[in-house]
Formats: sequence, structure tokens, C-alpha cells
Amino acid sequence: MSFRLRVCLLATLSGLCACASAPVQWPPPEEQPKPPSAREINAIAPPDAAHSVAIVGATLVDGRGGPPVRDAVVVVRGDRVVAAGARGATAVPAGAEVVPGAGLSVLPGLIDAHFHLDGDDGLPGLFLQRGVTSLRAPGQWVEAYDAARRLGPVPRLFLAGPRLDGPARARPERAMRVRDAAAPTLALVERRAGNEGATEAQVLGFENRMKLAGAARRTGARIMVGSHGTAPRAERGWAYQRELELLVESGLSPMEVLVAGTLENARFLGIDDRLGSIQPGKLADLVLIEGDPLADIRAMRRVKQVMLNGRWVAAPGGD
Repeated sequence: MSFRLRVCLLATLSGLCACASAPVQWPPPEEQPKPPSAREINAIAPPDAAHSVAIVGATLVDGRGGPPVRDAVVVVRGDRVVAAGARGATAVPAGAEVVPGAGLSVLPGLIDAHFHLDGDDGLPGLFLQRGVTSLRAPGQWVEAYDAARRLGPVPRLFLAGPRLDGPARARPERAMRVRDAAAPTLALVERRAGNEGATEAQVLGFENRMKLAGAARRTGARIMVGSHGTAPRAERGWAYQRELELLVESGLSPMEVLVAGTLENARFLGIDDRLGSIQPGKLADLVLIEGDPLADIRAMRRVKQVMLNGRWVAAPGGD
């Protein structure tokens, strides 16, 4: 990277950071135009409509950004959340399957706003085992996910299909792909000084991208989470969790990051009326985490159990 270009980039970034002291007055989500609701292309198996599950004693992080509820109860009947709150104010139905939650946190199922399959048919199922209950692929044939669906349970698939293109493509080697500006995708470009093969330009670019994500949030921008499916510094299946960790490193609080990965992503897809938070009436996509991700976002790697549409999915630890 030339010295002149570097100066220009740093000057631009400095201007953005300076704006952090005067936050932009973004309209609150409820006052913004609601996008058309997206629909998953895969039918999710329904549970027994009469079966109830009660998660008792976990810390409830409901996805809306409010204070966590310690020693909470979350009740699911069929495919819906029917109650969520403090233990003393939330009854456990008679005959319910009781899941002890001491030492655990219960969160809405994670939503990945930027995922690419790249021929790894086992990856969607692995993401589901690790807490991602919905994913959006911004540019690939719908049929590309057929093999993944045959392998076993996968997240809700919000697939955009291939993009329109024409001659003289900007990136002909990735004709069926589209870069998505909805999420920072920090993990995709993570390059640190000392990493094998990392150039000075790559390291500087990553540092600037981190600073930009933090500055954008401080000015009031609504951040989303997208993993890209794979990332150079993340083991297979952990790109989403690596993205969460980098967003915290860039200056967001763990709570802001968890809201970004749940309710904000649901709002972007227009599905927040049924997904993205733990509230009565919403679909029961949940994840149980060992420990407290609000104290240490790395706890999001300690997935205990995942519920999709009111049914427990296979335990993590393999594919």
C-alpha cells in the first residue's frame, strides 16, 4: 500500500471516529419501514403440539438488550415460547419436560446474516449444532443446499438464489456469489502481524475494519452478524463465534453483539415477528450456553443444547 493511500485511509477513519462524540439520530427500529418478511425454503419438522419443555434456573438473555434475568424459567409448548421470566413469576406446567438450567444461559437461536456453503455440505448442520438456527445465503443456487438438507437437520435456510449478472463480470471466478454489506464480516479478513503469509496491507486493512465497526456502532449504526461460513483464523464450524469475539474486540459490548446476532438480524430479514428474541408467542429456536457470555463472549463456544422449532437437535461435537 502506498504512503499516500495509507494517509487517505487513516484520515477517513479518523473522521469517522471523531463523529463518535456526536451520535447520529437513527430512527428506532419500530419507526423504520419494515421489510417484506423472508421465508425459509425448508420445512422445519414440528414437535408434538401438546408437549411442554421448561428450562428452569438459567440466566435469560432474551435478545432485546434489556438486563438479563437470573434464575429464570422459559416454557415452550409445541413450537412456541409460552412464558419467559423470573422463576418466582413463571409457573412450570405440570408434566413438562424440565431442563435444569443452573450455570447456563438461555438465548434466542443465533441468526447468520451472511453465509456461504462453498461446497461443504456438512457445514449448515454443524452450524446448527453450534447454536445457529437460521442462516441467510446472499447468492447461491437454492438447489446447492439439497445435499446439506439430506445429511440431517439444518438451520432455517433463507436463500436469496443467484444474483443477476452479465458479461465482463467484476469477479468471474465467483459468478454465483455476491458480497453482502449487511454485516462487517471481520473474521473473513482477520490478519494479524506475525500471521504466516499476512502482508502489511492485509494487517492494516483488518485493523481499519475493526476500528470502522466500532466507530459505526458508536455513531448509532445498527450492527449485524455474518460469518461468511468460513474464516481464515477460525476452525471449521466456528466462524460465527469468531465473528462475535471480534465484534467485542472492536468495541461492542457482549450484549450489543448478542442482540446483533439475534433480533437485529431478524429485523433485517423481516422475521422479528416470529424469531430473534425469547418472548411468548415466538417460535422456540433456543440455545443453551454453559457460563455467561455477557461476562465473556467466548462462552458462546460452550454450546450445551440447541432447540429448533421446539425440538432438541443433535448434541454438538461432531458432524
